[in-house]
Amino acid sequence: MNTEAIQFIDTIQQISDELKKYNKFLTEDRIALFQTNYTKLKSNLEEIMKTKRNLQIGIIGEVKAGKSSFINALIFDGKDILPKAPTPMTAALTKISYGDKFESEIVFYDENDWNIIQYNAEMANQFLRELYEQEQAKSSFHINFEQFCIYKIDEVPKEYTGCKELIEMAEKNHLNVSQYIGQKIEISADDQDEYIEKLNDYVGADGQFTPIVKYSVIKLKNERLRNIEIVDTPGMNDPIVSRTIVTSDFLMNCDVVFFLSYAGQFLSQEEMGLLTRSLPENSINHAYLIASKFDSAILDYKEPKAPLKSAVQHTLSNLNKQANATISQYTSQHSVPAVLKAIQANLPPHPTSGLMYSSAMKIYNNEPLNSAEEHILKQFEKRFEGFKKTPQELMKLANVHTIEGKILSKVKNEKDEIINERSSSIIRDQQIEFLRLIRQMEEQTLDNIQEMKHSDVSSLKNKVEKISSKLQSIRKNVNDIFTASYLKASSILVDIKIDVEKEINNHTGVKVAVSTSSDTGTRRTGFFGFKRESYTITTTTYTAEVTEVVASIRKYITRSREMINNEFKRLFDLQNMKKDIANEVVGAFDLVSNEFNESEIKRALEIALNRIIIKDIEIDQSKYDAKITSIFSAPSVRNEEISKLQLEQERILQQVANDIKIEIDNKIKEIELTLEKYAAHFIDDIEDQIIVNARKIEMLLKDKETNLKQMEEIALKLKSYKKQLT
Repeated sequence: MNTEAIQFIDTIQQISDELKKYNKFLTEDRIALFQTNYTKLKSNLEEIMKTKRNLQIGIIGEVKAGKSSFINALIFDGKDILPKAPTPMTAALTKISYGDKFESEIVFYDENDWNIIQYNAEMANQFLRELYEQEQAKSSFHINFEQFCIYKIDEVPKEYTGCKELIEMAEKNHLNVSQYIGQKIEISADDQDEYIEKLNDYVGADGQFTPIVKYSVIKLKNERLRNIEIVDTPGMNDPIVSRTIVTSDFLMNCDVVFFLSYAGQFLSQEEMGLLTRSLPENSINHAYLIASKFDSAILDYKEPKAPLKSAVQHTLSNLNKQANATISQYTSQHSVPAVLKAIQANLPPHPTSGLMYSSAMKIYNNEPLNSAEEHILKQFEKRFEGFKKTPQELMKLANVHTIEGKILSKVKNEKDEIINERSSSIIRDQQIEFLRLIRQMEEQTLDNIQEMKHSDVSSLKNKVEKISSKLQSIRKNVNDIFTASYLKASSILVDIKIDVEKEINNHTGVKVAVSTSSDTGTRRTGFFGFKRESYTITTTTYTAEVTEVVASIRKYITRSREMINNEFKRLFDLQNMKKDIANEVVGAFDLVSNEFNESEIKRALEIALNRIIIKDIEIDQSKYDAKITSIFSAPSVRNEEISKLQLEQERILQQVANDIKIEIDNKIKEIELTLEKYAAHFIDDIEDQIIVNARKIEMLLKDKETNLKQMEEIALKLKSYKKQLT
């Protein structure tokens, strides 16, 4: 916790402890409220520091972008701590943080997830059977079905092949899937090697349980992980939509994002589309573009036997031009994620090479290189003048230390500022409330001092009776103000229901992408089949994104909630209602004369008015996500499935609208009951405050001189508290 927060909490705790000693002289409810606010403040600040103590970093990019290699280089000195997943399906989300011991929580798919995976796997088989039958009809030669599947598997939609892979992997591993579905398990070990060996069984490419793991939370005893948490995401082209939503929810809490794009095919249109669709719109403001596998892009430099420095500079220049052009194209549009603007602000892209880093570390430690590392170094020796196979040269090309030093250190410092800024904001808000309570106690103490000096028990009772009589005379008028306010509030909310229904039109519709592919070949024709003719079959495929529909439903809920609460606050002026009540109460007393104490009446009125609170409407959006993912597991649908997706979108949006309208009806009833309750007790509340204070003064008059002296000391104390708080 920062110094400002610690000092403020210490000050409030000191004041709170001292106020308890003055219970005999001050109103108990003000002391109790001060203590309650102190407890809430301390809890809130501690919670911020607890949940936001670590810098949360998201690593995103398509499958094969080199995310695991990047993390292994950045955090684990190039060692393969995180297994590299060969396909989208085996790349479950992993959250990594520091732990005093090596332990993990592994979360398996639930029953609904697995049912959809099975369905999509069968769709892959059906797709292959149809392709096989079409091929057999065109050819006079018999083709083995198993060999045909291997040859044609790339033509099957990825979401189907991914699920087929999971099912086949589970069967190959002899998994009794029903035994684990919907479960969580914990694993732990005493040392890192034993732990990684156990972990690989759940998240490794060949792990026994890998096909049924949805995500994992792992802790490693590694000093570089102190004060940070890393979210290693599956590819943004994740074939399982329920995992995509889990990833999005994890990323929502990230402070920083590293977006990895393969430098050899930098920032493809598909990649940019996935980036703009997959990330939260406004929650990530610190993001950096990483050009991964930088070595591959350098090798694309065509000039033979070029100086390495020239090839590197040329490649960096091209990557920067491409990044600026591509990102500018997207940020010029309306409604782009904040993360994309943050990436643009932090250009140029930062190159990195996991292969160069691991090669450097192995050469430095006299360890043998693997085949991929040997191949890339031979290519560089062959292609570029001035290339030296030294750890220092390879580290420069890897650029990992630069990223660690210039970016990671920078965002850690910025994170501290963000934490301090958040806590300072809370302190400023609470400071006003604490000052208000101290002011009320100080005013009441000064009033009571004057009351004790100039009144006796008889005059005190007479004053209370007069105040009670005046308050009772306006009870009906105050009730009428509450009733009129309820009728206005209910009318406004009924009108807003119409706006909620109309808002649906702004969130319907599914964007459809069109792609074509051609298949050419020859076939026998004629009576005896002696002739041959060429043919071309053109196939048009229509694709729509399921994740866009999930996002549109979430946006509708968010927009409806904002619209209801903002419009209600704009049209129903709670402060104006309080003002009308205050005018009615103050008007009942002739405050010009000395018969009534103006500050006493207004103070009791202020306290009573501050208790009138109408809460905002809240809508839980998570239950609607499941309504889509229970039907569509893949991130995209094709052809005839698009109309089904659109119908489902419209059905769920209408259901959301109906649920919101029910919430509004419930809110109308809640406001009615709330205002009725306040109306019934409002005058009594003011009267009770006057009576309680009068009884306190009556008790203090029994030892008038001693208590007056103590109260004057308390008044000075309260004045000093105000100075401390400001």
